[in-house]
Amino acid sequence: MAACEPATPSPERADVQVGETSATNPIAAPSCAADQLTGTLEPGSPGAGQRYATLVLTNKSGPACTVDGYGDLRLADADDTALPTDSWREPDPAPTPVVLAQGDAAQRELHWTVVRAPEEPADGPCQPEPERLEVTPPDRAGLIPVPWSFGPVCQHGWLGGGAYTAR
Repeated sequence: MAACEPATPSPERADVQVGETSATNPIAAPSCAADQLTGTLEPGSPGAGQRYATLVLTNKSGPACTVDGYGDLRLADADDTALPTDSWREPDPAPTPVVLAQGDAAQRELHWTVVRAPEEPADGPCQPEPERLEVTPPDRAGLIPVPWSFGPVCQHGWLGGGAYTAR
């Protein structure tokens, strides 16, 4: 398994990737709120029980905003019931502020497994199949619902990846 980091908000950084910011003005735009963003999942290449997708957050609002870090992830079913989710953070890439003007996007690579944990059912799915992924932007509250079509997430909803980067 990949190294993990605790789920804590990321500090401001001077190594901004996009927008009109600099080392002397590290954050020229406030953190993106959930209602400013839309989310999509793009499938990656599966292999040996491992699955991958790219989570893309796009600024749909007028004002620029910043995504910096990981945010939170939660799997949910069609009845709005939270499913087992063991969200983790890969230290690479490290958090770096990404300033999003309207229409700009940030991305985060996600990784999970379809290999069952010993205590998960031997017959049928390892976990209930999610209807959506609920995404909370870094350092904010609120949820961005993203349709999920990738099947169950085994190992008790073990799901995670690196920080958001510019797209």
